[in-house]
Parts: sequence; C-alpha cells; structure tokens
Amino acid sequence: MCKLCGFASTCLLMLGLLFINVFAQTPNLRNFAPIDINQWKIWFTQEKTGSTIPDKAKWSGFFPQETAGLIYVDGLLWGGYVRDGREPALRVGGSYFYSGVHPGWIIKDGSPAEWARPVDPRNPRARIYRIRRDIFNIDPDSLRQDAASTFNIPLSQVTDDLADSLRQRYINDWNEWPADLGAPYYDRNRNDQYDPDYDEPGFLGADQLIWYVVNDASEVLPLQLFGSPPIGIELQVTIWAYRLGLSQTVFRRYRLINKSGATIDSMFVSIHATPDVGYFGDNLAGCDSPKSYAFVYNGYPHDKEFDFYNMAPPSVAYLLLQGPAVADSDTTGIIDFKRTPFVRNLPMTSFWLHQTGGSVPEPFPGIYEDGTLDMYAIMNGYARGGKGFYESFYPVSCCRNCPTTKFPGNGNPLTGEGDIDGSGCSLGPGVRYFFMNSGPFTMQPGDFQDIIVATVGALPDDIGDNYSSLKNLFRILNVVRKAYRYFPDFEAPSGPREKPPVARDTTKYYNFKLEEACPNPFKGNTLIKFQLHANIHVHLTIYNLLGQKIRTLFNGNPGKGEFAFRWDGRNESGTLVPSGIYLVQLKSNYLVRWGKILFLK
Repeated sequence: MCKLCGFASTCLLMLGLLFINVFAQTPNLRNFAPIDINQWKIWFTQEKTGSTIPDKAKWSGFFPQETAGLIYVDGLLWGGYVRDGREPALRVGGSYFYSGVHPGWIIKDGSPAEWARPVDPRNPRARIYRIRRDIFNIDPDSLRQDAASTFNIPLSQVTDDLADSLRQRYINDWNEWPADLGAPYYDRNRNDQYDPDYDEPGFLGADQLIWYVVNDASEVLPLQLFGSPPIGIELQVTIWAYRLGLSQTVFRRYRLINKSGATIDSMFVSIHATPDVGYFGDNLAGCDSPKSYAFVYNGYPHDKEFDFYNMAPPSVAYLLLQGPAVADSDTTGIIDFKRTPFVRNLPMTSFWLHQTGGSVPEPFPGIYEDGTLDMYAIMNGYARGGKGFYESFYPVSCCRNCPTTKFPGNGNPLTGEGDIDGSGCSLGPGVRYFFMNSGPFTMQPGDFQDIIVATVGALPDDIGDNYSSLKNLFRILNVVRKAYRYFPDFEAPSGPREKPPVARDTTKYYNFKLEEACPNPFKGNTLIKFQLHANIHVHLTIYNLLGQKIRTLFNGNPGKGEFAFRWDGRNESGTLVPSGIYLVQLKSNYLVRWGKILFLK
C-alpha cells in the first residue's frame, strides 16, 4: 500500500502519524456547519475544501439523518503547470485526508516577483456562513431539531437558549452575508451590486445554503499536502440543498479563481471521496464514465452499522454535473449558470480507484516526488512507476492481463456488464476511495472555473437487499441530471422585499403540533397524531421523497384537541407503496410541520 517503505510496521507508523495530523487539524463545532435540511446531514468547515468529521463523530456525512454514515471525508484538488518562472512549475493544491488550504481569500494577486498574499486566516470574516430560507418564519420545533443537529446533541438536550443562539447565528450570517467576497445572492433590483435592504442571500431557490472561501497561498500547508509550493488559487465553496423534490441530494459549486498572477496550463481538477457505507471494511465501488459519476455500495446484504437501525445499507454517488469550461466552436456550454456559445464543459476524463490491499500507489503527504507527481499522474489517468514512467490503470477485475484503462471499475453491478469491483480477479469488499478527474484546461490570471458536483444517496427497498439501493441510486442520478438542466432557467426573485424581522411572536406556533408516528418504522399500520389548541383548518398528507403526494389522510377543521389517523402504506388508489422513507405533512395556511416515517413491507 505504501510505496516508500517495505515493512508493514513502518507503513502503520506513517498512517498513524497521518491520522494524528488529521485529528490535530479538527476544529471544534464553532468552525463547523452541517447541511441538514433534507435526508442528508453533511458537515463542512472552512479549514478544508470538502466534508470533514466533527468532534465525537465517525463520519462527515450521514444518510438518512440519525442513522449510520455514508461519507468519511471528501474534497477537491487541483494541479497544473504554473508559468510564473519559479521551479517546480508543476504544483498541486486543495485538500485530501489532510488540508493544503487556509480559510479566507487572497488580498493581493501574485506576480513573478512575489507570491499571492492571503488574508489572515484569523480574520473574523474568514468563517463558514450558513443560512436557511425560512429562518424568519421557522417554527420552534423545527428550530430545536436544527439545533440538535447543528450542535450534535440529542433533541432532549436542546434548551430554549441554545435554540435561540442558533436562530441568532442564522440571522447574523444573513445580515453579514459576504456578497462582496463572492457569496451568491438574489439581485432583486438588477443593479449588479448587493444592497442589503433590498437584495437577499440565496442561490437557485435553495432551502439551505453554506458558503465559505479558502486559498492555497500559504507557504506551509501546500508543502504539507503533497510537497508543492503554493499556487495562488482562491476557492469559493457554495453548498446547497432542497427540502423536497431533490431531498436525496446535496449540491456543491467549487469556484476556482486564478490569483497566481501567471498562466496555469495543463490543469486538472480532482474530486476525492472516501465513502464509508456504514462499516468501512465492506464496500465496493465503480464508475460510469459516459455519465460522469462514481458510486459506492455495500458488498453484503447486511452492514453492522446499519443493522443497528434495522435497515439494509444505502448507497452513495458523486456526480460531476459540470466540469471545467474550454473553448469549442461547435457546442454550447454553461458558465456561471448561463448557457454560453462556443464553450464545452469537460466530463470526467479519468477515474482512480483504491481497493484495500491494492498495488496502485497513492499520493503521499509532504513529499514532492511521491505526492505531487503521483497526484498529477492520477489526475491525467495514469499510475506513475519509477521516475517519470506512466501507464494507465488496470481494470479492477483483471490480474494485469487486460488492456489498461483510465476508468477502472467502469461497469454496472446490476447487469454484470463491464468492469465490476469484486468480480474476476478483483479484491473483495473493503475500504474504497477514489479520485474523479477532469481536464486539461488553461487558466489565465484572473480566470475562474466552476465545478458543479452532486452527492446523492439512495435507500434500499427491503432489509437484506444491498443491490436495490444501487438500482434506486442509478434512477435518482438520472433525475438529478435532468434537474441540473433547468438550473440556468431559474428566475431569481425581483422587486422590493420586506426587511426580515429579527424577532417574532412565536406563541401562535404552539397551537399546532405534529407528534412522532407510532410505530416507526412500521409494517401494516402506523398511527399519526397531532394536537390543535385552536380552531384551524388543517391538511394531513403523506408525500414521498420526491415531493409527490401519496395520500391525504385528513382535510378539514376538527376543532381543538388531540387527533389520530392511521396510514396503512397505501396510496389514494389503494395500492401498497414501496418500502422506504415517507414524509408526513401537517399544514395550516403557511404553518407547516414535517415528520418522517419508514415503511417496511
């Protein structure tokens, strides 16, 4: 596994030092923020380019929420030849299991005479920002649930003061939204500048949004990453999610800005991900090169982490929706969510897959020859051997007797077609992580490139079925790809808006309460209760995770009191619905309560 040493004890020592370094860089929860508006809960920090494990957690990404994890860590890397007259010209930056970036933006572009100069990472504005669209209308129950998620504590431990502190944190981020640094907003008066009393933070109608900025202009962290000098890349990270409709998905926009003061050519970007479907040692992986995604699923029908929740293991995919833009006279691409002629967005151009016990060397921290050179070879779709010798990867299912490929694992485990992890001479289920690469492209000084990535989760149909989640995953990925095509058509709100209130009378919310369904999970029937302390008209409705109405259980004004309705897992036409998670909505005018129930056939 480790190419720098021949003895297992030395490898273990180096890995131990690596993980100590990871723990040393893990900040407390004040520097973290989760995306948790839908089925996902993924933790992010301004210390890295991707998801990061918070204190007292085993994973950075959980799906569904309050179950086991699907993501250990992930992030973005970039590399290319920086033509600033300094050697080595080939450099790599970003974050891997460890970070090569600092929080904050670049305040002075580079030049042949000096490096780009970053802001002091202790600047109070160099933090992670999080907003949710309904923060000025959020009800106390939803706020308490969000507080439990944000502070990583049980709901029973959320006090009123803690919930209020979260509300104030949201409001502060809204009022201090760093639009001048690049954070996205709705330009309601269409004057190309941010007017806080008129415009508002937001992005593509998202229900929740995270934004932060990092850079690789530090003279220390890039060397610790893969032994490269700094480049001068500023990375603005926008993460967003929707409550319904795309509730299995979290989107990211990585905006790279070249502030090195020099041309960067033969450049690549690489999406690194280490998914752990529950227990880390029983995973399989693959990719679909024409559709630009990679996936990880459990190699067995049961996983000891998800068994605890009495559910079969889900699966996860990373979908490259938009790669770097390059000139092309025959096509129309997308830049800044605008359709742009004579531009083509690159797809995934190579894929590197790590298998437990595999012989393909992985990039090593802090050493240029075994870090930067190996990482750049991977970005190009090669495994570096010796000094400067490159060869493409071998298929995962072959014992070095097949033609090499830039896409190992390029197959469909459901049909058995293609190169299937775990088949043939492939290693069995175990640890899996990968790099999805796209390039080459060139960045002139001041250029930016947007990379759009979707993280998608899928649930299985039945307990003891690890392949149905993969079937559902492939279906959902097609839905996400179709949804992305409509993003350039999004119409941002316009016209004046009310100034958001900083305090509200919330007493009216307590007239309206949806209780936990019992039993949950359920087979056969479940009882859904709600309480009304006022004479109001309510709708009690079941939805699936795509936001489609399944069945209306009640529509009327029952008066004051406690009420209960049974659901038998059938839709309006009396047909039994598939196993899975469903949403319960109790609605009265603009007041809404949501609950989740798991139906098992």
